[in-house]
Amino acid sequence: MAGSTGWITGRAAGEITAVTGAGTIGRILAAVVATVVAAATAILAGADPVVAVGENPDVDTAADYRYVVDPEAGEVAVTIELSFTADKPNRTTSSGYYQYYFEGTGLVVPAEVGDLAVTDGAGRELSYEIDDSIEGVSQLIIDFRRNVFYRQTTEVIVSFTLPGGRARSDELTRVNEAYAAFEAWVDPRLEAATVTVVVPDGFVDRGTGSDGFGRPTVDEDEDGDDVLVFENTGIDPEQYWAAVSLARDEELVTSEVEVDGIEIDIQSWPGDEQWTRFVVDSLEDGLPILIDEVGLDWPLDEDLLIIESYTPYLNGYAGWYDLLTNEIEIGDELDTHVMYHELSHVWFNGELFAERWITEGLADEFGAEVTEAVGEERPTPPRARPTEPVAQPLNRWSSLTEDVELEQWGYAASWTVTRAIVDEVGLDVLSDAVQAAATDQIAYVGDGRPETEVRRNDWRLYLDLLENGGAVTDGAVTDLFVEWVLTSAEAADLDQRAVSRDRYATLVGDGVAWAPPLAVRRAMSSWDFDEADELIAAAGEILVERDEAEEVVDGLAASLPAGARVTLPDELESTYEAAGDGDGLGASAELTAEALAAAEALAATGLAVDGADGFVERIGAIGTDHPGELAAAAERFSDGDLAAAAGEAERLGAEVDDLRRRGWIRLGSAVVVGALLLAVVAVLVVRRRRRRGVAADGVGDPEPPTPIAPATPPALPATTAPDALPALPAGSPPPGGSEPDRLATPVDDPAPTAGS
Repeated sequence: MAGSTGWITGRAAGEITAVTGAGTIGRILAAVVATVVAAATAILAGADPVVAVGENPDVDTAADYRYVVDPEAGEVAVTIELSFTADKPNRTTSSGYYQYYFEGTGLVVPAEVGDLAVTDGAGRELSYEIDDSIEGVSQLIIDFRRNVFYRQTTEVIVSFTLPGGRARSDELTRVNEAYAAFEAWVDPRLEAATVTVVVPDGFVDRGTGSDGFGRPTVDEDEDGDDVLVFENTGIDPEQYWAAVSLARDEELVTSEVEVDGIEIDIQSWPGDEQWTRFVVDSLEDGLPILIDEVGLDWPLDEDLLIIESYTPYLNGYAGWYDLLTNEIEIGDELDTHVMYHELSHVWFNGELFAERWITEGLADEFGAEVTEAVGEERPTPPRARPTEPVAQPLNRWSSLTEDVELEQWGYAASWTVTRAIVDEVGLDVLSDAVQAAATDQIAYVGDGRPETEVRRNDWRLYLDLLENGGAVTDGAVTDLFVEWVLTSAEAADLDQRAVSRDRYATLVGDGVAWAPPLAVRRAMSSWDFDEADELIAAAGEILVERDEAEEVVDGLAASLPAGARVTLPDELESTYEAAGDGDGLGASAELTAEALAAAEALAATGLAVDGADGFVERIGAIGTDHPGELAAAAERFSDGDLAAAAGEAERLGAEVDDLRRRGWIRLGSAVVVGALLLAVVAVLVVRRRRRRGVAADGVGDPEPPTPIAPATPPALPATTAPDALPALPAGSPPPGGSEPDRLATPVDDPAPTAGS
């Protein structure tokens, strides 16, 4: 709350402005300015009194506030004991003697007070006036029974009641048999005060306190009652109140509901069945939709507890979720969007993202989505601009604050930015970002299942997940962050990020089916852009060699038989993508270079095989299958056996290079063999002709074929001359074993003698 900085003299009432928040904030606060009524009179010797208007005399004030909760009466009784001591000394000047005194004071109290009474320390009534021109508060203008001069003290006791309103009434206080909530506040111009809250029997504290008052101590008063005490509280002009929240749990009405296997307990005030029915219907209708939209499983192992509570309103909110106790407190208003907003905080809390604006914006946006899905009008963000006087970078809006204007703006701005993000990337991408953050996924994903990493989820991760998941290329989300979210120091990192992201995008494009290496993606995710740039350069060199290898492989394919397989080994891609550091990239570079060398060797061999098509080379290749062997070597290459493939290429290349020599050898051998064959054929032909000549001179049937004699006749004895052969006996067969021709001469004719 805003207020004055201290006591102000003069009989003038200042302005009091009631500020009531809307939407998720629900602030019910008052800003108080300037209300002390005081007067000083200067008495000149021998002269009538003269009022010295505009002076600022000092005064010491002690204040004790006591709040007594009465559940049976449904109200809070308040007693304020004030003690004023004048501390402005009299003075003598050349113009006379001046004596200062106080004649009254002012006190600000809630407007809804009842049974108001103002007395002095002796219980005597004091006159007062009420200025209720300002909505939400009343200003009492109290006259002292007598003027208070220097070092004199007077006491004022103000008492009244705060009536406990019914559920959904306009009163700021709720008191019933099970629950009590109200604001214990003091006049903001006080420098210090003690505040005591008397707790009824059976009631327990459910979080009483505030940033201004802090947390109370628990004690007993002289009557033996349990009390909460804010001792001698130093008053901050903007934080001069504490929200009191007391509950008697056994008197709360407890209900249970199960939605899709999720157990939820509900605690409501006695007699407010309408609120209970509203909560049950909201859970049954909207919780399954909310789970589906968020895209995450229900995160709680224990039952969720939803409590009807006015305390959030007193603190300026429509509700809240306690991560430690798994409890949601929401006000008695039947606000569907608030219901789903608070349910969303089961996922959207400080464990998901560090920045408050992210979690509140997500809760508002998903809450609005479900509100519309169950058939109600979709709520929209309250108007907010980044140029408003209260505006600040949303990253600085880090914790609850008593500054109502800042809180209102922070909620509205958070939702406005989140709504603009959804307009840019879509709700599905927003859901994906939430799921990735909740499961610790890396912001820059590769192929397959995203890696996980231990990290602090902050706005940097959020920005990366939104832009990477949404394929945003025009920088629209980054522009939103610059306009609404980032400090100047944080925004300074975005220039280098933009350069690295451009280089990363080029690497992604150059990789085609190859995702960037893990080392690159980790450096980008951690915003270590210097390292990322170095790794991107190294990865780019690997891709250059890969492209060269692919080109060589494409050329090799033309040298292979139809149906043969040749591709880059899968190991090249997997080693590249899995490289988690510089050493891993080095190993990938070595493997890619080895693959390029093996591919070049195979391609060279393939060209040699294709070129060995001359007559002599074909003669040399008889009995071989070099294309098939090349295809087998290419198969080994494709399977990643690079050394074997290179060895086969070398062996095949050597064989192909030797085909011409082998061809000539084979041709020479063929000529020799051919000559021998021709000689044999010639001998046979000559002999056959001779035999045919003999047959032509004979009579009768032709003789059977004469067997072919050996090519080389048996050697004759050296002493036997051809002409000294012995005469054959009469009737002997001719040489060669043939029977004698049948002659026409009768058989009994004598044979001619040797001498005839």
